Amino acid sequence: MEFVSIGDLARSYAMRQAHGGLRREIRDLSEQVASGKPSDVARHLGGDLVELARLDRGLREAEAYLRVSSEAAATLAGMQSALGHLQEIAGGASQQMLSDAMLSSDHGIRTVADTIAAELDGALSALNISVGGRFVFSGQHVDRPPLVAADELIALAETVVTGAGSPAQALSELTAWFEAPAGGGGFSDLAYRGATGGGPELQIDPTTRVTLSQNAASRGIRQVVLGLTVSALVSRGAYAGDRAAQAELLQAAGTALADGNTELGLERAGLGVAEQTVERARVRMAHAQTTLSIARGQLTEVDGYAAGSRLIQAEAQLEALYALTARLSRLSLSRYL
Repeated sequence: MEFVSIGDLARSYAMRQAHGGLRREIRDLSEQVASGKPSDVARHLGGDLVELARLDRGLREAEAYLRVSSEAAATLAGMQSALGHLQEIAGGASQQMLSDAMLSSDHGIRTVADTIAAELDGALSALNISVGGRFVFSGQHVDRPPLVAADELIALAETVVTGAGSPAQALSELTAWFEAPAGGGGFSDLAYRGATGGGPELQIDPTTRVTLSQNAASRGIRQVVLGLTVSALVSRGAYAGDRAAQAELLQAAGTALADGNTELGLERAGLGVAEQTVERARVRMAHAQTTLSIARGQLTEVDGYAAGSRLIQAEAQLEALYALTARLSRLSLSRYL
């Protein structure tokens, strides 16, 4: 029998190499047993990463769509809240302004006018709401608030009615100013600062888009703001001393508020449809994300029993290596002479 011997230095190198290899193997197997995932996915899949890449791409897309859906849902919720607040103002104010009993005395007219005029600033603030740093009623111009401040709006309205000889003429001129289309020098040009075209369009899943077309220049909003502005004009002394003229203005403002309240209900219904579309898309993408995550987990999962068996085997080999190293370290030529 032929014997092959190696020197002490070579033996030491071989032992260190074996020791390092076993330590790395034990570390990798321990991680696999603990996490259920391979330490080297490419090696686990035999180098075929096509399916894994497809699943990862699908997960990234699902996450992106879910993020957009969340932003859309938050924006629509903010719009609903603002329009709901506006409806509360319009509903309560119109009842007071259309009440003959409330407008039968100078004191009642002054009380109604002052009370409703105070709501104008709150209504404009509600419409100037921003969600995630974006002004939701500004159309495409999300970087700026859609409406001017209450004092500026009242100043514009006072300019419009200057010279009106009667309440009916003042109302006619102010109504025409509020209803003038973009480019007509009215509310849409001077008081509304957002975009007049379509609003932001959001892709909420691979096949569905939702357009946030609601803005602060909609008919319902203009009607409500018109009614509140007329109240503010009366509160500031329009036709002071003429109770019949002031009552006529306030009643017309109450009618505008009631009409605007109805229009806002329709606009909120449209927002509700959009909210339903967004929620359905969110549910679909959440389901897709869950399905893809399960498929990815199944593709990359490790057989826990097999990994545990290899771990026990590697630990036994390492213990044997330690024992062999200890025996070799005690070898001495003098013990055999």
